[in-house]
Amino acid sequence: LGIIVYMRCSSTLIVPKPIAISVKPMNMEKIEADILAVEDQIKACSASEEQKLLLLMKKEEQLREERLILLRSSAAVASTAAPSGGGTDSELKSMIEDSHRMLTALFSIQGESVLLDALSTDSEREAHHLDFETNVSVSYGCINLVTHPNMLRCVVTDQWHPQKMVCKGAHLLAIKEKQAMPLIGLKKCDIWDPRNGLSVLRTIDKRFESKELVYMPISGAPDAYRIEVLYDDLLPTTLGITVGELNGSTDITPATFNDINGRQLTFTTPVRPYRRVLLLIAFSAFTLALDNTKRTHTLATAAAPRDVAAWRALFDAATGAGSPPLPADGFIMQRFLKG
Repeated sequence: LGIIVYMRCSSTLIVPKPIAISVKPMNMEKIEADILAVEDQIKACSASEEQKLLLLMKKEEQLREERLILLRSSAAVASTAAPSGGGTDSELKSMIEDSHRMLTALFSIQGESVLLDALSTDSEREAHHLDFETNVSVSYGCINLVTHPNMLRCVVTDQWHPQKMVCKGAHLLAIKEKQAMPLIGLKKCDIWDPRNGLSVLRTIDKRFESKELVYMPISGAPDAYRIEVLYDDLLPTTLGITVGELNGSTDITPATFNDINGRQLTFTTPVRPYRRVLLLIAFSAFTLALDNTKRTHTLATAAAPRDVAAWRALFDAATGAGSPPLPADGFIMQRFLKG
């Protein structure tokens, strides 16, 4: 591959000789050697070197991903040349299983973000924001490379969909709104915690971002949430999937937001979203809906907590055992929930 670079100096046009740039292909032997080297470093780590251990695990996971990509490429070539192929498929399956186990071990232990919890400062945690989507999808049990390759589970439908249809890790409170975190007793860096995210269909997340629907706590059911559609005209809007894809049947009728209104979110791991974050977003969405004079919002009117005291009770209930306390001064209730 030759690239010609043109440089102008005064009135003279200088055309240097083409520079050949070669891209070094991934080498399987080198990758495997690097994996073994990292594994040795992991074994040599002491119990007190937790952060170093986690970063080494992350490096090993990246090397395994590179090896997986190379294996997939090799498998594709092999299947084209000889459809009956030999041991490549079993090796690829083993690699996928290893990769899934590594992701699970690295990103989710008893509902906590291992990598993010090991990093103490805001800057350290924000430097790992690229891991957020994977962190969310693994923490909520919405990715499984072994049983559902190229698919993701939506916590609303509780079904596996093609990955392009699902937000792998959709932020609840947006990155640009992280300044609000301290108002509800959280740190700004908690914007990257998997509990500030969910894996949901893109069509659903779009309406959540525009505050046309919310995820509300279910009374009397700890850590349970349901969808509340706020605008009547959203109900007949299609979700982009069929009723069969929503409930696991053969019904090919297009599913709508009416089919998920009131539907409970399904969690398959101990991880739950920040309740106080969902309440903050819900309060904002309900306020906008009840003040909206252009769209019918009988749904919002019926579902909204009746008064400030009701909202206060919901926020107070969000502080369970072991969770950060709500700020005594400048708390969201005093600042925004004025009757």
